[in-house]
Amino acid sequence: MESQFARQRNDAQLLFNLITELACFEKEERSVKVTASDLRDQMQQENPPFECAIAESDGKPAGFALYFYAYSTWEGKQTLYLEDLYVSARFRGTGLVRS
Repeated sequence: MESQFARQRNDAQLLFNLITELACFEKEERSVKVTASDLRDQMQQENPPFECAIAESDGKPAGFALYFYAYSTWEGKQTLYLEDLYVSARFRGTGLVRS
């Protein structure tokens, strides 16, 4: 298993495909409003609104983690908010997330 940070413009379509797959898994396909073009534009901003790691297995996309940083007023420090953690069905049970 390998992971890579998705920050290149060509990663936007891959990320969009994984987001769509997650939405289908959740039976919420119609809820996806973002487009690959939106993601591409956001990923290229000086301060992108999110970060993303894409997991790969044998060079094939296997899942993703999408997160962003927030601030905890109680803790007085920056925190990480994990928005989505998704593993494609064919890679579940393979130990991908543990790697």
